[in-house]
Amino acid sequence: MTEREKRETLRTFSLICQTSANTGITAARKGDTETTIHTAQQIIHHAREIIRLINTAD
Repeated sequence: MTEREKRETLRTFSLICQTSANTGITAARKGDTETTIHTAQQIIHHAREIIRLINTAD
């Protein structure tokens, strides 16, 4: 994985996190605990995937 690909991957992950965080914040404000927890779990899952991709890249 080139440095450019790594940057693009991290940029994409950042956008995923921002979108997920906005969903989680909205759910939390509405008192929707289940959605808030699910959103946090999604962010953690995506973070692990991105870290794995970067660590195993050539």
